[in-house]
Amino acid sequence: MSSIQLQLFKIFGLVLLTISIPVHAVVVTTGCAGGMSCTLTELYNGGTILIGQDVLFNNWSQNIGGNSGNVNPNNIIVTGVDNGGSVGLSFVINPALSVVGLDDELELTFNFDASISTPSTRTITQATLDLTSQTIGGDAFVELNETLTPGGSMQVFVEPGDQVLSQSTLLADLMAIAIEGNVQMGSFENDSSATLAQFDYGFTIAGTPIPVPAAFPLFLSALIGLRLFGKKTGKVT
Repeated sequence: MSSIQLQLFKIFGLVLLTISIPVHAVVVTTGCAGGMSCTLTELYNGGTILIGQDVLFNNWSQNIGGNSGNVNPNNIIVTGVDNGGSVGLSFVINPALSVVGLDDELELTFNFDASISTPSTRTITQATLDLTSQTIGGDAFVELNETLTPGGSMQVFVEPGDQVLSQSTLLADLMAIAIEGNVQMGSFENDSSATLAQFDYGFTIAGTPIPVPAAFPLFLSALIGLRLFGKKTGKVT
């Protein structure tokens, strides 16, 4: 075997090793300027987030009756996240939502769908709601509510003397779910305040996706290269 053929076989081995290493699902957005993220405004205008080949978040809308005028959806960045056995949406708010002083209140309500795209047969088996980055001072609170149809509801909150930062609920192997998200914040004294900078939704997905390995084109190229080299030397590999 020549040194060139030996090098090609080494490349071939590296390609096989790369293919055997599991990779996280690709996050793709449509109608959004960011590759893996969208502003809430872009999602309201028809944007979508696809994680892998089959987990789709779409049909976003703003609940006008459940929104105060001091929430700017352009400041809320929604990013698709793949955690292996689960996927999620991270809502990062910059600048953070805030209420300050006497009787200052804020509310944000939005709706969207989570679904498994056919021909995939995977299912959504659990939903999680996390209050990730928030502060309160004095007589104030931060509260998140999530209503799942079907599937029930969840609530996380921080208030003086009490807090629940994470909650999960089991689902009955669903292919699609409608979600209403609700944020409420309040400050009730002159020296009180609250902020919210991030919250997260998670969804456990059962079943095994059929990935298209990123190294597969390289694998084919190596095979073709070996074949062509063998023809040039008169030895068909």
